[in-house]
Amino acid sequence: MHRVYTASNFNSELKEVLKNINYGFELLISKEDLLVISHSLFHILKSDIYSKIIISSNTSKKSLRDYNIINRLVDCGAEVYWNPDSKLYNLSSHFILIDKLNLVNKIFYNSSDDQEKQVHYFNEIFNKILKKSEKIIFNEGEIKIDFYADKTIINRNEQIKLSWNIDKADFFNISPLDIDFENKNSVKLQLQKDTLFQITASNKNEKVKKLLFIKVIQHNDLTIDIKVLDPHLKEYIYLTPKIESHIEKFYCFEGQEVVVFCKSDPKIRLSEQKFGKLKKEFEYKFLITKNTSFKFSYFLNGTKFRRRIDINIVKDSNFQEKPIYLFKSNLKRNKLKRFFIDLFKIR
Repeated sequence: MHRVYTASNFNSELKEVLKNINYGFELLISKEDLLVISHSLFHILKSDIYSKIIISSNTSKKSLRDYNIINRLVDCGAEVYWNPDSKLYNLSSHFILIDKLNLVNKIFYNSSDDQEKQVHYFNEIFNKILKKSEKIIFNEGEIKIDFYADKTIINRNEQIKLSWNIDKADFFNISPLDIDFENKNSVKLQLQKDTLFQITASNKNEKVKKLLFIKVIQHNDLTIDIKVLDPHLKEYIYLTPKIESHIEKFYCFEGQEVVVFCKSDPKIRLSEQKFGKLKKEFEYKFLITKNTSFKFSYFLNGTKFRRRIDINIVKDSNFQEKPIYLFKSNLKRNKLKRFFIDLFKIR
């Protein structure tokens, strides 16, 4: 469940929420506030967590105290960036994203969007500010690692591309992947749960690691997976839906074996239009010969919910799935929104 709120005291709230991080955080903070919470950051960074920190300032100059704090953060494994944009600094539009699930703002941000969309929006904002910031590097060693994904917040079973570039390392490994990395610098993956990747590279002189967190959006009340049997690989492949008008659309080839699997929370009463009342776990396997729909409904806390699944046949062997757009922001154009639009050209 996503949560978005404005802290009455940003620094005090940061000290509390940092204690509850599971995977990682992205923090946009002023240099003055960083000084106040620095010890809390040093403590949480003792754990293996993904962390990116953008320091907002009205100048490109850094004091000796700034350098000392940043140096220790980098030593603890954080990626630290410096942003000298005076507009951003003066607006105090600072925030923290925790596990790509919760958002805490320093100033009130008026929005008509649901909380999940707001988290997506601020994740995008953070990445755009990051590109306009200077990465701070101390005691740069021989090994260089560039480790990234094309998307960091995805739906269950959505495909992502994980990429890496490594220089001057004799050996490297990426956990929890179990693949042959030789002659590869990318891999396409489907994830079913939140995943923290760690890349470790080493040579005779040093060992370097870098973390990357991918947030997987789950429907905890009702999980629906669609997979098909690949006739060449002789194994099942999960399909990724395209969401159109609240309908989850999947695509496969005529004659493929399709498996529909549902797992529901014990608190809900799940039914499907053709099959009637369903058990907590339901699986249906069939050879697809025509476009097929499944219409699920369930009650939770007295409210009825519906989900429709369409499985459509594609006849073109060169068919390629369209990209998924996670959201389209429809936030109100208040002062902060107007600033972000001007600064990053977001619509």
